[in-house]
Amino acid sequence: MDNLPPPPAPPLSSPEAGPHVLSTRNLFAACIILGTLIFLLLIWVVYKYRTCIFASHGQATNNIDGRDRVPAESQPTIFSPIIRHADDLLFLCNDGASPSLQVIGRGGCGEVYKAELATGGRTIPVAIKKVLQPLMIDARNLGTKESRILSHRMRQIRSEVVTVGRMRHPNLLRLLAHVPVRSGSCHYLVYDFMKNGSLHDVLKSETRSRDLKWPGRHKIALGVAAGLEYLHMEHQPKIIHRDLKPANILLDDDLNSCI
Repeated sequence: MDNLPPPPAPPLSSPEAGPHVLSTRNLFAACIILGTLIFLLLIWVVYKYRTCIFASHGQATNNIDGRDRVPAESQPTIFSPIIRHADDLLFLCNDGASPSLQVIGRGGCGEVYKAELATGGRTIPVAIKKVLQPLMIDARNLGTKESRILSHRMRQIRSEVVTVGRMRHPNLLRLLAHVPVRSGSCHYLVYDFMKNGSLHDVLKSETRSRDLKWPGRHKIALGVAAGLEYLHMEHQPKIIHRDLKPANILLDDDLNSCI
């Protein structure tokens, strides 16, 4: 037992293994850094792409073909991809736009027009409601407190328009765009055009009223009830329709009602 040889020593590492291991680690670290940079680049590209899409569909772009540039506070806001470019609505930013439009109705806030809007290589019929400002106020003559109140009210109006523009329901008239006029005298609301007009127009016409049978009247009533239910019960925040009347119930080609 005492004469047994000692156990063999473990083999020493080859001197060529050190540089090889170091090279592998460097390559692995370089791959991680490169992958991280590519990932960050992709995030930046996606962000820029989404920003461009939002700018083209949700905000107006200033004119760059030599015409007058539109101030930021007078830029159209688009709520539907049907209208491809904000430049298609710039003709409404001037005070002289309405005389060239066809008047199809009048309300307490202003006139309603029909227009053929050229956008995205096609022409679509739209209804344009002109909303007059109740009072022209020169903000330069206001004090600090009054200016803050006016600014808050203007933001509130814009917030309400944006809320309506984002609502989507088969029985709610779709708001396509909002266009403030440069002078501040009025602003325009661009809606889907309803070929059959309002329920008031149908009922006051002897011929059209006679052709409106009870199944059609029942269908209209159900559509109005569905739209009100969405506004009053389902939408957040809840919205109370305070001006429901036949003139504010519009009908499409199939007598589907929108409020």
